[in-house]
Amino acid sequence: MAKTGCKVDEMVDYSNAISCIYGKPATGKTTLCLMAAANEKGKVVFIETENSFSADRMQQIAGKIGDNLVLMQAKSFEEQCRAVESLLELKGKISLVIVDSLTAHYRKELQEKNDVNPMFSRQLSMLKELASSNIPVLVTSQVYATKEGDISPVGSNMLKNWCNNVIKLHDDGRDRKMLIEKSAKGSNEGIYFEITNEGIKTR
Repeated sequence: MAKTGCKVDEMVDYSNAISCIYGKPATGKTTLCLMAAANEKGKVVFIETENSFSADRMQQIAGKIGDNLVLMQAKSFEEQCRAVESLLELKGKISLVIVDSLTAHYRKELQEKNDVNPMFSRQLSMLKELASSNIPVLVTSQVYATKEGDISPVGSNMLKNWCNNVIKLHDDGRDRKMLIEKSAKGSNEGIYFEITNEGIKTR
């Protein structure tokens, strides 16, 4: 079972699940992913799409970069599709999948007026198949501003429908808060946290 090592683990069941973390830039999405990777003893596949993976940050959090970590880079939406598809051949050999960010290339394709919803849905379907095989899947998402002045993950409805857990990271300039918007254990109004050299500390 995936663990980040902070209080959110008590409120989210990662097993047999796709868990989505979304929030504005620099709110801690990648840090949570690195913490999950650091806490996993089995094989971890980390697919990065925005050059988000930092070896230095991983060493800060974990003390080292473990031999169990496999880093894959997807520089386009097509590469991301192939990377996700390749994971199906690794069932039984991996313990955790992380995609940071799942929606960066998808958003770019939408901005260019390309119809990529079927491909995006296929990726989510494949990730769901992995999750159903007891391989927890952790994804992050970029956000967009809603008409109500809030934020929502890119691909909002589709993403939220496929994901078992949805965690929003919020920073109002004074406090940082995790909001559990969707979970088998129920929603939660918030967990206050801070980002330190060692990772995320909840309170």
